[in-house]
Amino acid sequence: MKIDFHVHTYYSKCALSSPEDILKTAVKKKLNGLAVTDHNTCKGYYKMRKIKTELLIIPGVEIKTTSGDIIGLGVTGEFKDVKTPEATIEIIHDLGGLALIPHPFDYLRNGIGLKIKDLKPDLIEVYNAGMMTPFGNRLAQEYVKHTSYGVTAGSDAHIIGELGAAYTLVEEGSVDDILSSLVKNRKKYFGRLSPIHWLLLRKIRSKIR
Repeated sequence: MKIDFHVHTYYSKCALSSPEDILKTAVKKKLNGLAVTDHNTCKGYYKMRKIKTELLIIPGVEIKTTSGDIIGLGVTGEFKDVKTPEATIEIIHDLGGLALIPHPFDYLRNGIGLKIKDLKPDLIEVYNAGMMTPFGNRLAQEYVKHTSYGVTAGSDAHIIGELGAAYTLVEEGSVDDILSSLVKNRKKYFGRLSPIHWLLLRKIRSKIR
């Protein structure tokens, strides 16, 4: 199965895509599923799960912390209070989810950076298609070689065209099965960077919304 583990709907301030359009495009791009990871909210996931689809929809949320973003996979809720990365990971685990560090070395988009060495997440995003250059992804791939963390890849799609630009290959199963498998063994992944004009469009959108 091809799963894009990092997708935003228009419930994220900087994103443009409706849940309906995301599902239609995911089918066209032959994805088998996706994780809805809006910023600090699960409203996009709640709406998407009401739409009839054969795609596997994984709940998630990209949570702002005092030192960068952390994704909670397999969790739902609203996260308005900004806490430390350590406290955020603890909350994610208390909710039964997996703590994923997205774009850890992207210092332009709230990457955790070297703080990652002090944390105990479950997963590291080793390919994020929303990076301006490949350098940050290479750093993440090199860093994870010296750890036992599971890995994911995701498009970080904020507009439809970006969807599926990166994805993770997993064996068929339920949401719980797939999330559990991510920490048991490292998965293969595919990725290509999104065109620069799409990245600029999301920046403009976030300023005027």
